Formats: sequence, C-alpha cells, structure tokens
Amino acid sequence: MHSRSSYWIVLSHLILYTSFYKQVLNYGCQLNANNPTHPGAVLREQVLPKLSGITKSELAKMLGVSRQTLYALLAERTGVSAEMALRLGTLVGNGPHYWLDMQSQFDMWQAQVKLNDELIKIKIKTLPDFPLKRISEFPTDRFS
Repeated sequence: MHSRSSYWIVLSHLILYTSFYKQVLNYGCQLNANNPTHPGAVLREQVLPKLSGITKSELAKMLGVSRQTLYALLAERTGVSAEMALRLGTLVGNGPHYWLDMQSQFDMWQAQVKLNDELIKIKIKTLPDFPLKRISEFPTDRFS
C-alpha cells in the first residue's frame, strides 16, 4: 500500500508533466488540421535555444549520437527513432513518449496526405464477429 505522500508526489508530477506536455506539444494533433510539427523543428526551435551555450556538436555528444545524425534530425531529413526518443526524453526530462508521439502524429499526417485519394475509395466495413478482445479481457498478470 502506498502512503498518502507518495500519492501526492505522483499526482504533482503528473500535473506538471501534463502541463509541460500540453504547452510544448501544442502542434496540431488533428490529422485533418494543419501539418503537425516535425520533432526536429521542436528540438531546433524550442529545446536547443534553451540549452544556452551548447553547440549542436556538444548536444550530439551529450546524446551519444554523431553530429550527422543530430543534424539530419534538426534539418527534418530523418525522424525520431525509439532510441533517439529515449535519448531526447532523458536529456530534456519529458520522457520518450513525448518525442515518439510527436513523430507518430507527423508520420500519420504525412501518410494521410499521401494516401488521401486511395483512402477515399476504400469502403468502410463493420466486422461484428472480428475477434478483438477488450483490454479488460486479458489476464492482468501479463501487464505487470
């Protein structure tokens, strides 16, 4: 059983994380809205300037990646991988999911734009007998 103080600590961290997440992640999550911002742009425009006095080369060393890898991300030529998300999330303190979610939103929007004409032609089918289980039907010990 957790104490009340640990409950309030977790709750306060959750509130701070959510506040930060909403503030920095305000980049257009709707697929049909504006093009979501590439994570490299957020890193270049919001994170790097706040790391005053740190060059891009020093940032690459801090992250444990090559300069070329970091430069490609900053120039939006590559996306954020799971490994890079772990590195960025650790450095910035906002966790890897922030970076992966942003990359996923960006990729999904790009794919939707690319496939839009094809997607319109696909007929929607409902599959009443489709064998999907609800999360509540899975054994709980598998997620522990």
